[in-house]
Amino acid sequence: MADLIGQMRSRITIQRPTTARGQVGGSTKTWNDLETGVYAAPEFRSVGSDEKQKGDRVYTRATLLLTIRRENRELSTTDRVVFDRRVYDILSVSPTGDRLELLKLECLAIGEQTHE
Repeated sequence: MADLIGQMRSRITIQRPTTARGQVGGSTKTWNDLETGVYAAPEFRSVGSDEKQKGDRVYTRATLLLTIRRENRELSTTDRVVFDRRVYDILSVSPTGDRLELLKLECLAIGEQTHE
């Protein structure tokens, strides 16, 4: 585990959605930063990276595995991660490590959605 902790040099932002009612009755989803500057060990999954065509457009898909310290985090697949200005949806959250002190986040980015 010490080797993995040493690999946690990248920083990510964890975001959680909130839904607000508009004046006309519709709802709007906005993303709020839950935590910023969380250290993570990223591992790109080239096997999961590909392109998909939808209509006339081609969308890239990138799969990323992030390992972070568990601490007191309660994350779910409704949350998302910003890594290197790219937005990734969280597909799964799995406790890992000798004492389940780490979380592995399997993430997927579709298209060129970025966060400034």
